[in-house]
Amino acid sequence: MNDKPKAASKTGENDFCKINSAYLRGAAGYMLVADGMRPQTLVAALQEAKSALPVLYTRAKSGDNVERLFSNLALAMLASK
Repeated sequence: MNDKPKAASKTGENDFCKINSAYLRGAAGYMLVADGMRPQTLVAALQEAKSALPVLYTRAKSGDNVERLFSNLALAMLASK
């Protein structure tokens, strides 16, 4: 069995960017999620963030930084109002 992840197609990435910008227009905040065990998703997520957004690494399995992520997002959203 081949467990090697497949890279996203360029067309899929372009479609995601179009949908993403339209969907997020006017949003007070959002969370971009990537699978750290699949490096290509992490790279794509960081490119999408364009280094303009704060990056916080979390781990769902252990709960590391999950509460902090939601707290930071909520505080940033409240501060932007």
